[in-house]
Amino acid sequence: MKLSKMTLEIPGDREEGESALLKAVDLRPRASDTLFRLAGFYLQENNFSRSAYFAILILQFAIPTLEFSNF
Repeated sequence: MKLSKMTLEIPGDREEGESALLKAVDLRPRASDTLFRLAGFYLQENNFSRSAYFAILILQFAIPTLEFSNF
């Protein structure tokens, strides 16, 4: 995978890329780099709710005292 400055480029099939990122999150659910890539992927797909979900997970793991009960 190649991560550029402003866009996330996943070579090959987008569904395969999404699947690979989701599997990576399953293996390491607190890996902020993978969560960031997945949030960026969904942002590019205009799936803003999924993008926000993974962005919030990053914040929750970075700042565990915050509560995001509305999500």
